[in-house]
This record gives sequence, C-alpha cells and structure tokens, in this order.
Amino acid sequence: MRINGTTSRLTPLLMRPSDPILTTIGACPVVLELAHNLPAPGTQKHLGGVHGALGSLLVAALHESCPEQVFVALARTPADAIAVETDLELVVTTRDTCHFYPQREALPYEDSEPHLEIDGLRVEAVEALFSGRTQILVTTPRALQERAAIPSSLAGLRRTIRVGEQVEFSAIRDFLEQQGFIRMPLVEEVGQFAVRGGILDVFSVAAGEPVRIEFWGDKIASIRSFNILDQRSTCELKETHVLPVTFQRLSEDTDERVPKSLLELLPAGALITRIGDWSIDEEVSRTWTRVTTLYEGLIQSGATPSSPDTLFLHPNDFAQALARYAHLHLSIRNNSSLVLDSEPPPEIDRDMGRLEAYLRDGHDQGHETLLLCDNEGQLQRLEEILGGVSLIPSGTRLGLGSLSTG
Repeated sequence: MRINGTTSRLTPLLMRPSDPILTTIGACPVVLELAHNLPAPGTQKHLGGVHGALGSLLVAALHESCPEQVFVALARTPADAIAVETDLELVVTTRDTCHFYPQREALPYEDSEPHLEIDGLRVEAVEALFSGRTQILVTTPRALQERAAIPSSLAGLRRTIRVGEQVEFSAIRDFLEQQGFIRMPLVEEVGQFAVRGGILDVFSVAAGEPVRIEFWGDKIASIRSFNILDQRSTCELKETHVLPVTFQRLSEDTDERVPKSLLELLPAGALITRIGDWSIDEEVSRTWTRVTTLYEGLIQSGATPSSPDTLFLHPNDFAQALARYAHLHLSIRNNSSLVLDSEPPPEIDRDMGRLEAYLRDGHDQGHETLLLCDNEGQLQRLEEILGGVSLIPSGTRLGLGSLSTG
C-alpha cells in the first residue's frame, strides 16, 4: 500500500522494517490527530481509507503513541485474527506487547476433542492482560462472547522456574499435574510433560517452546529448550515460565467457578478496535442462533445440556456490555470525517514489467515504496531482477519481513 501525506522519509537501509513502517504511518496528520484524540468510553470514531494490513499497522502505530492504552483488535474470523497478530508481530518489537485470545475450535454442544493449545493461549492472554504485560489483545467477536469458568483470582497464574532454584523434583511434577498438564512418554505438543530420571520435559504456552529441566538432587541444574522433532536440546536458558493448561482445571481445583466472558473482564479504558467492514452485532447474533439451535436439538433428543446463557453472552447483554467501551472502526470506506489518503497496491502477479512501472510511477509522484521479502535469498533475487541496487528507483526500499496483504 502507499500512504500519502506523511511528514517523514524512510532511510534507504535494508533492515527489519518495523521502525520505518510505524514511523511513516505515525507521521500521517490523520493518525497524529487520532492519537491525540482517541474516543472516550461510550463513544466511537471511524477512520476510513484503511486497506489491507494497514488496520493492524495502525493499531501498532497508535500503541507507539499511546503505550499505556489497551487496544482490543477485533477481527471477524479466526483466520483474520491470526493475520492481524502476525502483522503486529512484525512491527511490535517489545515482547509480550501483543497477545492472541482465540475462540474455541467448536461450539459447546458440538463433538470435539479438547484443544490444549487454544486453551493455553486463552490462559496466557488473560494472565498477560491483567498483569499489565500486554496492551494489544487480538481476538474475534465469538471469543469475546464465549463464557468460561475463569478463577475469581487471576493472581499467581504464572510460575517462573529458574536455574539454581531449590525445589523438590516431585513438587514440580505434582504442580504440572495440578495445572492440567498431561504426562506422556515424550513431549510433542503444548500441555504435555515427560519424566526421565532427574530430567523433566514440559511444553507450556507461556514459554513458547518446550523446555528440558534437569535436576541435581533438589536443585535445578539447567534449563534448555529443545526441538520436538528430534528431542535434541537447542539452547541454554536461565529461566522458564509455566501457565495452567486451561481455566477449567483451575476452577475445579479451587471450587471458584466464575463463568465470565472476556468482554465482561476487559479494563474499563480498553479501546475496541474493529478492523474491517463487518457488523459485530450480526456476528454475535449469528453465533447465538447456532448455539440455541444446537441446544434445542439436544433437548429434543432427551439430553440435559447446559443452558446457552451460561456458555455465551446473549446478544442483548453483549451489546449492553460493549457499549461501555470506547470504539474505533478502521474501514476501507471513505465516508467518515477521518480518512487516510491510502490505496492498495496493484496486482503484480509475477509481472516484473508491471512492478517496475509501479516503482517508476511512485518515484515520479514522490512516493516512498517498501517492498518486503520473506528472506535474504528472495531479497537478493529481487534486486537482481530489478537490475541491481543502482537501477532501483529512488524512494524504493527493500526490506525483510512479511505482511498479510499490501
């Protein structure tokens, strides 16, 4: 995409493009105005001209200007949400700034196997939000609507294990079982742990990769990450983190069931940022209709399932809860008072002549163009196709990285 009306210029360097992208977007007068006048709770603003990945990048740019503000980036579908999270990870360099709160794989009344990775991501996102470690939460309307038995106290969910710590091997093993981890011969996915002599392997979503904890008596001698495929250690760590596999197990153990939706738990000052042109109300109503239809079918078959309102927020309750928050709608349409002067790139479709013409046109109009490549090899190949660095039009830069769309 190209964004016109910026006041900063990209430096001609080959680098991870987080700084130039956010600097350019953040320098747009419309974005500067919005950053200084975010909507207040109970009100909403619209920003038009938001094409492709620009929605995700705008959230990141606004976060740069307002680092204490909690943004809830709302995407219509799980695939859209993953794309938003991936785009944010490219440009947000501070660890833990962004977390993904996914919706469940299936509706409550549908037959499905438990998905420990999704449960783990949900636990991690909620813990990060309420501990103040994250300011950007990516999710979907259905995930906001789903109710879960979340513990009444979220304090102490994260357990840090450090090299040199004095702790009994059996205490860590028992702790993992209490947190819902499943003991297996080999650790192959999130939510599992394995024991081999004085070595304990565990894969918690909080760590991001499986770790191998080695004991010497009642002391942790080493912590190493390892590869799931060949089970070989990859690097030494000073510490690792463990979060419960699911909220359900915590609630059973503490006998403190608090069925709440994420929408009911968000901080009062959170900014709901809807990315794209779709209706929150329609998505919530569609989910409710599917849930109640499944429920009625089970009742007619003689089953006694849980009531839908214990599993999901009713659309009316959802709308009432949502109305308390500030809203920002990032739209492609140009029918609002705030509009970005942006446009999507043309379809190149491997036509290098079309790409060269696009770059020359950008040069003639004084635009800055950033071309992203997945890896160094692609970048070098693109340089060669364009005739070498000296023949690439001024104002065009090549960078490493990948966005969902232009």
